[in-house]
Amino acid sequence: MLSKPADPAAVYWELTVTLGADAAETSEAVTNRLWELGAVGVVEEDVAGAATLRAFFPPGTDAAARASTLREYLGELVALAVPGAQACVEIAPLPDEPWADAWRAHFRPVPVGRRLLVCPPWELPSRAEERTVIVI
Repeated sequence: MLSKPADPAAVYWELTVTLGADAAETSEAVTNRLWELGAVGVVEEDVAGAATLRAFFPPGTDAAARASTLREYLGELVALAVPGAQACVEIAPLPDEPWADAWRAHFRPVPVGRRLLVCPPWELPSRAEERTVIVI
């Protein structure tokens, strides 16, 4: 399924591959193929015993062509009777979000031992701490 955004040249794309059962080795091969196709990142998730690969492609990438090439590759793996090569391939544009700042949500102050508190600069404690605050 392909959704068309207003300006495809300015959108990152996500290509999702859901592999069949027993796909451990197939997952590595498909991940490698995704890198070869120009992915800027690949995430593997285990959902109900099936491997799902999510690959991300930069703006200007012909997502439909990448998906077609990957489907051909998976067809070749099926012809070779590679376990788990039966797969579903989907592409979709990624929503426009402030990705450059999104990572900040995962970094919170961390107490270290009894005396230290390591904090990111955007999340300093509001009250005086009994701990020594280290800003990183």
